[in-house]
Amino acid sequence: MRHVWVKAPPTAHAFYATLERDFRERERERERERIRVCGPHLITLKSKWLSSLHIHFTTAHLLKGYSQIFFFFGRQSINTEPKICLPKKGFAFQEPSFYKKKNLKVEIFMMIVPKGFSVFLFLDFVFIFVVVVESRFSVGVPVKDSDVWGSSLEEDTSTRFNKLEVRFNAPAKHWTDALPIGNGRLGAMVWGGVANDTINLNEDTLWTGTPGEYSGAGAITALSEVRKLVDNGLYAEATSAALNLSGEPSNVYQLLGDIKLEFSDSHAAYIEETYRRVLDLDTATVKMQYSADKIEYTREYFASKPDQAIVIKLSTNETSSLNFTVSLDSKLHHHSYVNTKNQILLEGSCPGRRIPPQVYGNENPAKRSPFYSEDENPKGIQFSSVLDLQISDGACELHVVDGRKLQVTGCDWAVIRLTASSSFDGPFTNPVDSKRDPGLESLNAMESAKGYSYTDLYARHVNDYQELFHRVSLQLSRSSNSSAQNEVEVITTAQRVTLFKTYEDPSMVELLFQYGRYLLIACSRPGTQPSNLQGIWNKDIEPAWDGAPHLNINLQMNYWPSLSCNLKECQEPLFDYISSLSINGNKTAKVKTSFFLQILIYSSYIF
Repeated sequence: MRHVWVKAPPTAHAFYATLERDFRERERERERERIRVCGPHLITLKSKWLSSLHIHFTTAHLLKGYSQIFFFFGRQSINTEPKICLPKKGFAFQEPSFYKKKNLKVEIFMMIVPKGFSVFLFLDFVFIFVVVVESRFSVGVPVKDSDVWGSSLEEDTSTRFNKLEVRFNAPAKHWTDALPIGNGRLGAMVWGGVANDTINLNEDTLWTGTPGEYSGAGAITALSEVRKLVDNGLYAEATSAALNLSGEPSNVYQLLGDIKLEFSDSHAAYIEETYRRVLDLDTATVKMQYSADKIEYTREYFASKPDQAIVIKLSTNETSSLNFTVSLDSKLHHHSYVNTKNQILLEGSCPGRRIPPQVYGNENPAKRSPFYSEDENPKGIQFSSVLDLQISDGACELHVVDGRKLQVTGCDWAVIRLTASSSFDGPFTNPVDSKRDPGLESLNAMESAKGYSYTDLYARHVNDYQELFHRVSLQLSRSSNSSAQNEVEVITTAQRVTLFKTYEDPSMVELLFQYGRYLLIACSRPGTQPSNLQGIWNKDIEPAWDGAPHLNINLQMNYWPSLSCNLKECQEPLFDYISSLSINGNKTAKVKTSFFLQILIYSSYIF
């Protein structure tokens, strides 16, 4: 039997409906889910709710592997309010037949017994009292830890959530094998290369184009023609004529650039069996480890929402053994250089007009017919990024290479901070009219991030992220085969997906569920742009389907988990986006239909 536990309690009606449904199911499985009950005995109990009374009691505990129990509370009078005293931890079960007596009303309560606790049911003439104590309480038959199911509500959350990991045992060969991190506005894909590593960077406001006129000149005439052709049954001709209903093709989501890390040739000879690349969903952190030339190397990556920065830490287990070169690059028009503070600055711009879209298999952009005149080249969104490098004290050296790279030699560790900003100033402001200075904003954000140590940056990031992520936990019943469970925890996620065809691993379902929540948190936070077709992540100047928020279903699907998975804040960018779309949609409807409506095509973009 499976349950999802959420902080927010269900309504009373839904709660009791669930209890009734689960109880009926339990009745059908009674033979499988047996409860061992011991007693009765006679003792005297003194407590704040009972004076000295001689009462009967019985103990109950769960056999190993069962996920839920029910307590049937009986009282002789319907008008008598039940009195039940429960601590914060644990509840108990007793077979209903035990209470089936004349004039006795039975009420059902679903309860959980935490591992290491015994449950005592105290009965007097009217009431049943429930007390939960640690299993070392020797009265009655003690409960053995090996016989008690560990409740997902009571076990250490850090232990439970740390198993939510996406694992690889080799560097990524494809973009889809890289591991995503994000803070809603900034995103990165971690490939985990050894001798050479690439971290793809994204900023959610980088798009081609400028605000345009979306009313579509001549649309009403074209619409009349399409309707006439449809009425005459000329559907192929109507389809061709319908192309005149839309104007210029929509614009395209762009990338920011790449962080490039280069290491010595000795890293290429790393021991493959030691390689680990893991995304920990509990902390939203990627950790990569490997050994080369008898030295253990570790890299950690995360995207901080509080400090608006992507942070990378590189370290080794031997002093003065860290040597590497770092640089910034981009596929867009850009310029990168090292400033006087030994920081790498990257400044660039998005195209004011997109590359003509690919049609009929024409993959060469240079041969595509432009939909605008060649001399028309409006200013697009400008962007800037700052990379700061902090290195350990001692004999470590830092050198500038070719005026745009930083080379580190003989260090124990190094911390890379990256900030970025753009000139985007809202969907109705042309980039040429923007008053924002992305270079200054990036430098200011970097100065703020440098005010915190790596430990503090990491703590602030985890606290912010877990406030959202820890709102919902999901634990499904697991196989009783412990060796199979241990095997699942060490193999890669790709192997687990393959094994799922023959071995139904419930923990894989848990991982997939929480991975969806993780992605929404990483790509959509209050004040950011909405999740696009690829969330926030992109490595191409021509991503599939323009990387746009497609309104026919994809955008909606991205936000399906927002409310049902207790992430209501993450849907705020969606409603902000809808509000801005409605303004131009009203204009389009007025021109194309002569009615005061709102029209949206299936694909949209930032302007």
